[in-house]
Amino acid sequence: MISIDVTVVRAIHIFAAIIWVGGSLTISLLLNRIMANGGPQIGGSVVRAIYLYSPFLKVVPAAAITTVIAGLYLYGRREAGTLVGSGDTTQQIILGIGALFGLMAFGHGLFLGRLGSKYAEAAKAAGDNPTQEQISTMAAIGQRIAKNGPIVSGLMIVAVLGMILPRYLAGI
Repeated sequence: MISIDVTVVRAIHIFAAIIWVGGSLTISLLLNRIMANGGPQIGGSVVRAIYLYSPFLKVVPAAAITTVIAGLYLYGRREAGTLVGSGDTTQQIILGIGALFGLMAFGHGLFLGRLGSKYAEAAKAAGDNPTQEQISTMAAIGQRIAKNGPIVSGLMIVAVLGMILPRYLAGI
């Protein structure tokens, strides 16, 4: 029988991960498409709107932190009869790989979050009529964000697969 605290923390872990991964993948895919097709002026406006007028820079990092803390709690509370405490090494190895990639996504996401905050500060300082220098600064930061977004997305996809697959590999 799985204890109530593990059940509650697992639900929190899953819900927070959905917000973290879903928000991050959506923004990464949207921003890359917008930057590629709309150029720095349109892309910059969209990025500026997301970072200044939406809760993205608060909600996604909070979900990431909640996911990691809950995951570490669950790892510390391994119980016999549960997936992590089952003794099935194939499942545990895959789950461990997923956890490792999740932690790498978290670490790289911190770097990306700092870039996002830097962009938001530059966009806020630029106001509605940015100078050419401010546009160049925001474009440079935006390109770094666009380049690093797919890295975090890839890490997250492997992490999610590492969390899901072990349940279906019992006995392999």
